[in-house]
Amino acid sequence: RPAPDTRRKRKGEVELDCATGEISIEGRRIFLRSKERSVLATLLHARGGVVSKAAMLERDTDPGVVSENAIEAIVYRLRKALADHDCKVSVETIR
Repeated sequence: RPAPDTRRKRKGEVELDCATGEISIEGRRIFLRSKERSVLATLLHARGGVVSKAAMLERDTDPGVVSENAIEAIVYRLRKALADHDCKVSVETIR
């Protein structure tokens, strides 16, 4: 049995190629801005687990993201982008 491909992260029909940063939905490449791509990568790495805003801020090395409010805006744009591509994977907020 072949070893799993650790260079790719997948949840439902969403796939991230960790080597290139490319995102695809059901095999169709989509464009996400770097911030949305970074948040999606963080969520995919968590394999469906809960990721706090603080953890997202810690992981993001871009100095442009400095607040939990910024994370909320990025998650909103990520949700919209996934919905625009008819993606069935959802990003949920737990309060």
